[in-house]
Amino acid sequence: MKMTRTTGWKIMAAAAVSAAVFAAPLRADDNAGTKLLRGLAGLTLGLLEVPGNMTEIARKDSVPEGLTEGFFKGSLMFLTRSIVGVYEVITFPFPIKDYKPVVEPTYPWGYFCGPEEKPAAPAAPAQR
Repeated sequence: MKMTRTTGWKIMAAAAVSAAVFAAPLRADDNAGTKLLRGLAGLTLGLLEVPGNMTEIARKDSVPEGLTEGFFKGSLMFLTRSIVGVYEVITFPFPIKDYKPVVEPTYPWGYFCGPEEKPAAPAAPAQR
């Protein structure tokens, strides 16, 4: 059976809706839904580790160090975040470590928030 382009989009949409449904309890930060979202974010957006680490190291040290050391650290963290993403997607129904995040920052876009801001989880649909 040949998979068409529209079938792939339907599968991705179904996965996104399922993730949003699992994350419905908005008050609980650590639950199966947020663990699944963290895993999916790590798998799909893990490449943000490279510019994120470059930015973080450039803020702390200097721009040349951010470009070199940040690139290499970000590349290793990209692999780490991807592996952790697979782990979190596979084990999301199980309360291992009480659903706490394995990698910091919790989401790949956490590097781009200011020091006083905390990255927010994706918003779940409104409950009726």
